[in-house]
Amino acid sequence: MVTLLAAGANLAVLYAAVPSHSLQAAAVAVCIGNLVLFAGTAVYSRLVARGALEYEWRRLGWSVAILTGCYGGAVTTSGHDSPGDLIARMLWLAGAAAILVRLRIVPSRFGRQPTPQAQG
Repeated sequence: MVTLLAAGANLAVLYAAVPSHSLQAAAVAVCIGNLVLFAGTAVYSRLVARGALEYEWRRLGWSVAILTGCYGGAVTTSGHDSPGDLIARMLWLAGAAAILVRLRIVPSRFGRQPTPQAQG
């Protein structure tokens, strides 16, 4: 049901915005659809499935903050027309991944859980 709601939100934004705003509206529609899916899954897990899926909110918050900061840095320091701009943005993305691994927000290898930070 949550997936259908997210797909409906995505399609509604696509139908309403793409004719006048083209590709940027499509990107926004995907973001809105994924946000609805994420929120719906969190609510479903908490209320219906009684904690079958537990989000690590602190880790998610830090990830969003770091990725948003790196995105802002990439957008302000590069254009969007040349291969050099693409390389600059990819370097920003690699930097964000390195920060997430270094701060142990995400594991450095797949299949291995990040170790908890020492309390102190």
